Amino acid sequence: MTDTRPPVPAEDAAAPARPPMPLRHYLWGVGAALVIFFALRWLNSVITPFLVGAILAYLGTPLVDFAERRKVPRAIGTTIVVLLFGLVLIAIFVVLIPLVQSEVARAAKRLPALFAEDVVFRSPIAHKPYQGRDAVGVILRAVSRVFADLTYVREIGAEGAADHALVFTAKVGDLDINGCDFLHTRPDGLIDEFTVMLRPLKAVNAFAERMSEEFANEMQKSGLSG
Repeated sequence: MTDTRPPVPAEDAAAPARPPMPLRHYLWGVGAALVIFFALRWLNSVITPFLVGAILAYLGTPLVDFAERRKVPRAIGTTIVVLLFGLVLIAIFVVLIPLVQSEVARAAKRLPALFAEDVVFRSPIAHKPYQGRDAVGVILRAVSRVFADLTYVREIGAEGAADHALVFTAKVGDLDINGCDFLHTRPDGLIDEFTVMLRPLKAVNAFAERMSEEFANEMQKSGLSG
């Protein structure tokens, strides 16, 4: 009797190797990714309102549907929901912004207590160092009104060491600025040397212009001479 079953392929038969992707395909993929990335950055100001609108629509639609089930016309329900969202946002700004500002001002007043009476401060925009806790307090209060979104991103220095470097980012108007605070502490933990470095030059120039005004105002309020 003849065996009509199909032949079984050999177990050691290797599957055909997939040819590697040509270099031009990789280049096209990288190029397309870069185009999409920069397009999204360029369209950020255009896309953001649509994203905000989509989020509000997602959150507001259940409320509008609920109002419609209560025999409220959909147009009126939508208007009411939009007004409610607007009132909530206004309330958040009215309540939270003064709280944040007061906390920042309070922190700026407490910061000088971390410094020694004879602390030396070296500014990135002044040739001569400033000396004394009162002068440092004036500078910190002025800086708090010039910098926006100040964020410390890294601390360099061993625990318990006398020297530390604090890397930060901030904004001066629409410009991003990067900097580093170099601190030296005494055995009692008080800071006796404070040096600040900033970059890039365009943002530093904007900082210097704003800082000169705020620093002069703070010096006048404090009754100190420049």
